[in-house]
Amino acid sequence: MSTRSEELLARARVLAVTELAALGREAEATSIVSDAWWQRLADTGLLRLTLPTKWGGEGLSLAEYFPILEVCAPVHGAIRMIVHGANGTWRALDRFGTDQQKAKLMPGLATGSYLGFCISEPRTGSGEDIGTTAVRSENGWILNGAKQWATLASKAQLIYIPAKARSASGEDLGITTFMVDPNGPGITRKHMAHTMGCKGLDHDVMFFDDAVVPHDRILGEIGGGLDVALRGFLDPSRLSIAASCVGLAQGALDQALEFSTRRTTFQKPISSRQYIQGRLADMATDIAAARALVMHTATAFDRGDEIIQEAAMCKYFGLEMVGRVTDHSIRVHGGVGYTSAYPIEQMYRDARGMWFEEGTAEVQKSVISRQAISKWVPTLPAEFYGPNPGPDSDEYAVLAD
Repeated sequence: MSTRSEELLARARVLAVTELAALGREAEATSIVSDAWWQRLADTGLLRLTLPTKWGGEGLSLAEYFPILEVCAPVHGAIRMIVHGANGTWRALDRFGTDQQKAKLMPGLATGSYLGFCISEPRTGSGEDIGTTAVRSENGWILNGAKQWATLASKAQLIYIPAKARSASGEDLGITTFMVDPNGPGITRKHMAHTMGCKGLDHDVMFFDDAVVPHDRILGEIGGGLDVALRGFLDPSRLSIAASCVGLAQGALDQALEFSTRRTTFQKPISSRQYIQGRLADMATDIAAARALVMHTATAFDRGDEIIQEAAMCKYFGLEMVGRVTDHSIRVHGGVGYTSAYPIEQMYRDARGMWFEEGTAEVQKSVISRQAISKWVPTLPAEFYGPNPGPDSDEYAVLAD
């Protein structure tokens, strides 16, 4: 890490027990992220850590940024998600935006402006089967349809919205990403039901009824919308969620260690009991393995490597790991861990949100397996793989004559 990133990490550790802790308590109590709350978080500088220096950010690499994200993750789910989002959504604009778009939007991100992203839909999936349409007209693109899980739409200046683009005559132009004003004409937002954890965040369903998006609000090429979403944002975002899983899991282990070394039964701390020690050992090992995988992949991303499979591996292992670790931690606490008197209760709830961000475990496994299959080439002579099981083969699993 650079000297500057070390300084920022040290400052984040102080903020975690001061300003961030206060913001977390407020969000948990009120279930609201107010404009004043948002500005207080922006004033910490945590929302511009990875933003390039030319736009007023710190310009940290992922390998430098992730230790700071780890510190933020256990404080509160809303803080973790906002820090993660703000340090990630700029990437799609930076990679696919025009010089004019970047000059207009990027500088504001250093002082608290936010770009949202929403691909999920209430009646379809999050890929090529999306149903939202955008028809080209003389005055712009006419959007119709609906999106859900528009997180922090109330705070976003613009939101990336992939839609199926069509010409005025109905020709299919492919999925295209638009930068949409969430408060623009023809757009209605309704708050989704409250979530189990990450209190304070608003998640909206957005309805588009002949909403007009100007021609200069296309991000990337017409027909290149999935590439904007997947390569411009999703891969590093999945990796960032995995780093968040590591940080929250570390917080849960710290809580378990503190509790188990103070709680006594039969005149001995419960940390002296083999069963508790086994849980602590499992937690520590899980966290170390996840951190190593995440940092290895972060280094690959920082040097420009493709991380499609590796990011999915990190997200998959991270979400399963944080589930196991928070399970262990709350059990180490016993029944009192199920009460709001102990931080593990909130951590337990906040951890579950990361199971669903940027795709479930099942989605990650699908990505991992497709990548593994597409990249596989034989490394041994054919006879070392056993009889050919293909339909045209005359080889069988029988004893040799």
